[in-house]
Amino acid sequence: KSIFVIGDEGVGDEIRTAQFYGWLCERFGSVTISCDPRLINIFSVSFPKVKFIPVRRFRKGVAEPGVEEAPRLNGIDEKIASYLTEECRQHMESADFITFGQNLFFNHFSGHLPRPASGAYLKWPSGEERRNTASKSLRVGLLWRSHFKSRMRDFMYLSLEELLPITKVANVEAWSVQHCIDEEEVSICNEYGIKLIEDVDLFNDFEGLSSCLSSMDLIVGISSVPIELAAALGVDVWMLGFSP
Repeated sequence: KSIFVIGDEGVGDEIRTAQFYGWLCERFGSVTISCDPRLINIFSVSFPKVKFIPVRRFRKGVAEPGVEEAPRLNGIDEKIASYLTEECRQHMESADFITFGQNLFFNHFSGHLPRPASGAYLKWPSGEERRNTASKSLRVGLLWRSHFKSRMRDFMYLSLEELLPITKVANVEAWSVQHCIDEEEVSICNEYGIKLIEDVDLFNDFEGLSSCLSSMDLIVGISSVPIELAAALGVDVWMLGFSP
């Protein structure tokens, strides 16, 4: 049988859901999954048996339609169309089963889908070349918020100031892995010796971000793409706050 999975989540959620993709490959003869375009390379390397279709999804307040967009899937609910392009139609029509990415987690919570063994489930070349071999300090990446700011989401975030005590711990090399960092935060990082990753677009270049995260010994912060991606790559993570 074949299955088509509609990626209908935020990117961090989508990364976390990918832990079940290996199980789908074991159960189904053909697996096709739509995904955020920024994840296409990492997902394809990690799950070579899956056909991934890159689809930029629209979410109000987060990602709005651009001038040049692939034709959306028409003839269905507008919300579903925000998740899919016309390219997906043939895969949906030929699939024996169709489900949403979020459904995989619901099936896990209800006891129908087992969680994989602990450890990395995404693969990308190591970030060892980014390490300073002369330094024996513990490299700790810090993440305090998502890029999307709203009154409700602020409850799930930390402030950079709340993480500053880490900079006083002996033999710790603190790094910001914060995407969409603002000028005030950059100034605080410089003042407290938190190193910045300046040669990678942490919001759009997930391959470069993966290499940076893999070079860390530990990531500390809230649930957002960098911490979800780090965990998926097998980096030790301490997740703070009451986000998922």
